[in-house]
Amino acid sequence: MAHEVTSFTEQLKGNSSNLNSMSATMENPGTPLVASNGQPNYTAVDADMERGSGLGKKKQRNKKWSKFKQTRFENVGEMLALRKELFRKRRTINDIAFITALVGIILMIIHTELRDHYKDDDDMVASIYDNTKPAAIVLKVFITISTVILIGMVGWFHLIDVKLYMIDNGMQDWLLAVSPKTALGIIIELLVCAIHPIPGDINLKWKSHDFQNETTKTVLVPLDIVLSIPMFLRFYLLCRAMLLHSKLFADARSQSLGALNKTKFNFYFIFKSLMYLHPVYVMVVLIASIFIIGSWALRVCEIDHQVLNRSYWNSLWLVAITFLSVGYGDIVPYTSCGRAIAVSVGMLGSGCTALVVAVLGE
Repeated sequence: MAHEVTSFTEQLKGNSSNLNSMSATMENPGTPLVASNGQPNYTAVDADMERGSGLGKKKQRNKKWSKFKQTRFENVGEMLALRKELFRKRRTINDIAFITALVGIILMIIHTELRDHYKDDDDMVASIYDNTKPAAIVLKVFITISTVILIGMVGWFHLIDVKLYMIDNGMQDWLLAVSPKTALGIIIELLVCAIHPIPGDINLKWKSHDFQNETTKTVLVPLDIVLSIPMFLRFYLLCRAMLLHSKLFADARSQSLGALNKTKFNFYFIFKSLMYLHPVYVMVVLIASIFIIGSWALRVCEIDHQVLNRSYWNSLWLVAITFLSVGYGDIVPYTSCGRAIAVSVGMLGSGCTALVVAVLGE
């Protein structure tokens, strides 16, 4: 009996010494309670105790989960910062592209007006500005340089647009972000921006029909006319600039509401908003733009064929009566180019009439 009591006492002393050593280890002031990375600093004794009780595995899981959440939050923050920077850069690049396109259009108009500047007599004589002269070549070279810059800016814009799409959808491969439809749209856009008067003197044979006298004649027309009028298609960059600078598109709250309601913030939505808020202003700008561009393009197409259509005011009169679907017949286009422009103006006039009726109906 005494031997059992003695052994039990020695066992208690051994356990107390172990507990004292454990407490000394845990309460050692030289051991930091928190590591430099913000995580608890565990000792080997703590790990042995927690491993035996199952608490260590639970804390390790909590530690891994908290580390994962922290890393995920940091990635989301970096992603949002990168998205904001790409969004700002995309808007800036589109502004530069639009300014470059506008400069190219202005240079094209100057070149066309100088080429079509004739003397005041009835017969069309040699112009003071010819495609073979150095001034015309230099001006065309500047138009080509602006076109190359424009193509580069448009390609850069779509590159950033693909990156934004990858960030928004969590994609790692750009091939997943570029669908065949997207690639086709980019190619068509680059082709539209690439159209411009090229340096050189190339002429085409155009036929004009005079239905009053029932005569047909063939005239040599510079290729610049065919390549100059499509340059006005570059004004689609203005629509994109309006979209990117719109508060409805740039505001995070609007984007959140649009995502909840499955609303796409594209130019069609922005145009409807402008028509609802400022209908008169939008219609005046739209109709004036159609009148100015249509009459100038019609004059360029008809200037080599009909003396009456050399006047800008006569072309404006023809565009106005065609836009309003009146058609008095006193001035008519003689070339296929002029007829195509007249048909386009008539279709745009019908669309604007429908817009006016819709606005007045609301």
